[in-house]
Amino acid sequence: MQAYTRFHKALLFYQRIAWLPFNDAAATIFDQLRAKKLRLGTNDLCIAAITLSVSGVLVTRNSRDFQRILDLPIQDWTI
Repeated sequence: MQAYTRFHKALLFYQRIAWLPFNDAAATIFDQLRAKKLRLGTNDLCIAAITLSVSGVLVTRNSRDFQRILDLPIQDWTI
């Protein structure tokens, strides 16, 4: 019962978040980033590609890795 309650609360929380799609534009940018061999993980490259595809700003604590992508605007709100 407790596990189901925690799961339900988590589901309700995540339903309130606007998700950006990994669409054709993001896939094209992902391929371009991967070709640059930036030594970033696949998930990080996907996040960066989605951000670039919507001309967004990536808010992250991981600015060290993401700053390898020169045209990616990043902000670290933890400092």
